[in-house]
Amino acid sequence: PIRAIRPDYMRDSGIVLLLSFFLGLATIWLFEFPKREAKQEPAGVARWSRIYSGDTGASAINYSSPNQLRHGQQLVIESQAGTELGVNDMEKLFAATNKQGQTVIAGLLSGLTIDEIAALSVDQIDMEGMQLNILGVNSRTIQLSPGLAKQLANFEEKPIDKGQVESLVACAAFDSGLPDPAEINSDLIRQTYIAYLVRQGLRLSDLEEIIGTVPAEELASYAVYLPIDTRKAVNEITLVYPVLS
Repeated sequence: PIRAIRPDYMRDSGIVLLLSFFLGLATIWLFEFPKREAKQEPAGVARWSRIYSGDTGASAINYSSPNQLRHGQQLVIESQAGTELGVNDMEKLFAATNKQGQTVIAGLLSGLTIDEIAALSVDQIDMEGMQLNILGVNSRTIQLSPGLAKQLANFEEKPIDKGQVESLVACAAFDSGLPDPAEINSDLIRQTYIAYLVRQGLRLSDLEEIIGTVPAEELASYAVYLPIDTRKAVNEITLVYPVLS
């Protein structure tokens, strides 16, 4: 023979390397691929404990991913938690409390803060003109609803301080039999009223005439409640919440 008979080490080494490579890929696929789960997007940041149920056609908002939230929705979820009480819930809350508690709820459902309710004095009330003059940093004049006017007619039963205001709301929440009473507070009631106004198409620039000055970020967060095409002035919407009519 021209050359000695011996194994072709280069060829055999190449074959072994290729087989090892493909065997390694097959092993990885067999052990890892079955373990893979379908990729899931992170859950939305919203946790809705209470959904608005007052107006017909106002549907619950469901989110499956933060990427699906509009900017305004993200703000309202982060800062306001998106929670509201329905009209039926508010009626139960109103019926479960005493006259002082009803004054508090009526005030919150008229755009007052708890500080403004605690600071009310008789000279701010204009029963003849059906108006309430709010003094202080957020001075403004608001319309007296029939329900608030009825409560303020017995002005001596007004809460005397901020702590008492919150206590009255808390007691009403637990006595009403509503679910999750610990989550019901003055902020939730006021938020419910703001949502009621904005859902009618009230311009956000006019909202401060009723609820007073609020930070720009908070004001922008209420855009989530706006209807798509409708924008109205204060005198074009119903200011009186149904419970107070």
